[in-house]
Amino acid sequence: MKKLQPYPSFLLISGDGRNAGKTTLACRILQQFSQQHDIVAIKISSHFHEPTTDLTLLYKSGDFSISLENNRNTNKDSSRMLRSGAHKSFYIQAKKGMLKPAFEKYNREFHTNEATVCESGALAELLIPGAHLHISSDKKKEGISLYGTNAESEIVMLRFDGIDFIPSLKNLRLSSGKGWQWK
Repeated sequence: MKKLQPYPSFLLISGDGRNAGKTTLACRILQQFSQQHDIVAIKISSHFHEPTTDLTLLYKSGDFSISLENNRNTNKDSSRMLRSGAHKSFYIQAKKGMLKPAFEKYNREFHTNEATVCESGALAELLIPGAHLHISSDKKKEGISLYGTNAESEIVMLRFDGIDFIPSLKNLRLSSGKGWQWK
C-alpha cells in the first residue's frame, strides 16, 4: 500500500451522509479563521449536476470537473463557503473511483499551499490532513463507512445539535507553519 502524503494545510470535513451539518461546519470555520488567514474552500461531490453560470469551469473530462465559484449569494455549498470568508471556493465533481485523478489535477494546477477547508471524507483515503473533523449522527445510514481510518490520520468526532457543534471548535487551530491542528 502506498504511503499517504501529509497535507497539514488541509482540514477535511466529513459526515454521516447528507444534511449532517458539513457545510455549516465549513462555514463556521471559515468565519472563525478567514479574518486572519486566506483560506481556500473545496466542495467535492460524486453527484454530477449541470454547472450554473456562477461557476467558472476550469477543467472538465468525462470523469471529473473542477470549477471556481463566483457568486456569494446563492444557497449552493460552494457559494455559502465563499460568503463565509473563503478566499476562493472550488467545486469538484468526480465519478466514483475518479477522486484521485481529480485531486491530482487540482493539486498540480490550482493548489497554492494556502490553508484549505475541504468538504470531503473520501479525500482522507488519498492524503493525511492537518485535521479531519467528522460529524456523527444518531441517524447514521446503514452501510456508511468512515473514510481515512488509516493510523496516520486522527479523526475528531463531532455532533451537531442543529445549533452548535460538540465538542466546540475552540480546540481547532491554524498556524502558518504547522497548518490545521486539533488540540
